[in-house]
Amino acid sequence: MASGKVWERKGVNGVGLAKRIALLVAAIPFAGCAANTDRQDELLLANQQAVQSAYVGQTETTAGYGVHLVKAWASGRKAKSVGTIRPNGENWPVDGNEANCGATFISDRHAITAAHCVDKNNLPNVYSVANPSPFRIQQIDTTNLNLTEYNDQKSVTGTWPNWTRNDVLTTGDGYSPVTYTCYVKVRCDSTSGFGRNNCPASFGTTVVDIALLYCPSRSTAGSNWSAVASSDSRTEQLEIWWFHEIVNLATQGTVNSPYQPTNNWDHYFWLGSDRYNQNYHYKNVTQDHQLLPLVSYRSSSNVNYKGVEATDDGDQYTKTNVPACHGTSGSGVFKSSAWNAANPEYLGPLVHGSTDWVGDKLCAPISTAPGSTEYKTQYAKRIHSANLQALSDVQNDR
Repeated sequence: MASGKVWERKGVNGVGLAKRIALLVAAIPFAGCAANTDRQDELLLANQQAVQSAYVGQTETTAGYGVHLVKAWASGRKAKSVGTIRPNGENWPVDGNEANCGATFISDRHAITAAHCVDKNNLPNVYSVANPSPFRIQQIDTTNLNLTEYNDQKSVTGTWPNWTRNDVLTTGDGYSPVTYTCYVKVRCDSTSGFGRNNCPASFGTTVVDIALLYCPSRSTAGSNWSAVASSDSRTEQLEIWWFHEIVNLATQGTVNSPYQPTNNWDHYFWLGSDRYNQNYHYKNVTQDHQLLPLVSYRSSSNVNYKGVEATDDGDQYTKTNVPACHGTSGSGVFKSSAWNAANPEYLGPLVHGSTDWVGDKLCAPISTAPGSTEYKTQYAKRIHSANLQALSDVQNDR
């Protein structure tokens, strides 16, 4: 694992988990881009810009980041397979913060995420034992999101830590979350790391930052899940499906111009030495965080994101050129193509990033042009997701 990993293991090196990587990557639509039923928004420039504008000033280069708001619930199978992991209460028990991770359903009630998203410290008891440790997975339909209401809620007033968004999105605004109580079934990290529980024999002694989750209350009607791909060239064009709050703290922010009100920049972009208690993404004492479903697949120069590991290096992860932010590790990495039931696309959960990340910022600076072959983030190799998919519990859940 890279020495410059973007999180630290609690209980291993004594430092709290900066454990959730969210992807904020450029995904600007352009004329002639082929339609994809799983990401219907890609040609809707107005929807794209409404979300992307919230990240102006988040990077140290004009190349910038960009995102797509997912508006494909009605016909998009990938949209219906991804969700965001939240604490069962206000905060995680050990970390004491309320940041999120991503997860992808590979059957009606089973999902895959990164093990560090559901680590043994916060969730010690797996589903197979008495009194399992619960958490939430939330899926969010924004097909009919009212962008006027959205623009109202992404700004804040007041002084930290008592920020208040001007508006809160409701189902009447087209913000429709569904929440499930879920549990950890399998963890395949180490016993001294994020936990190793019920890891199947197919893993042997291999340590992988991957976990299988179970949500017994999720519907078994509709097959709203994504099967694991049968192959991975490690140079596939990629899509990352993830969730993040969108807060716009400046009309036009830069790293040299503090957001308004005063010091808001410090509490959103800057992590500092006490990142959990001083950063809005991890701590918000006034209102619950409202997350949006997002997809990233293309750079600001219209270059598709992809794997950048043509030769297998023997590691348990596949490298990508996707830049990242703290936010949602565990997010689903898919092959980038229209959904084809005969050729499933899910590859694995995003797990960690490269050594070029400066750990005191919410987002990693882009040191090269977006879309280059420079390694930025990694996902757990496809074979590990396939080994979890092969479990009889998962097969019987389809």
